Amino acid sequence: FNIVRQTHPSTWVGLRVQHLEPSEIFRWVAECCPTADAVWMEVLPCQPAEIEWEQAGFGPLGKRLAVRATSWADDASQPALQAALEARRQGAWSGLVCGSVACGGDWPVPGQPLVHHFQEEGLAMNIAC
Repeated sequence: FNIVRQTHPSTWVGLRVQHLEPSEIFRWVAECCPTADAVWMEVLPCQPAEIEWEQAGFGPLGKRLAVRATSWADDASQPALQAALEARRQGAWSGLVCGSVACGGDWPVPGQPLVHHFQEEGLAMNIAC
């Protein structure tokens, strides 16, 4: 990172952090890469919504499709998200934070559930989203 920053001091530089838990990332970035503009967390520890799914088709062509968000998740009931938010509040680094949420499949985390937002359903989004 330091070589990139020295070579390109005015270029926007973001980091992809895979080796740390979300609650540890902000301290690490503040100590090791304080001039980073952004960080991408492989897995942002939250489940934004409860989703209703339907099966479309059958056999090898069948797919599960998200049809609606039945409710938005309460961030207070998600301790890993709370720990990451608290680490962010207490940290000295104030760059942009992005993360993978509900990607599903085997990337970035095997078994992570899929989520699909339908904001027009009239459900109020909250901090978990």
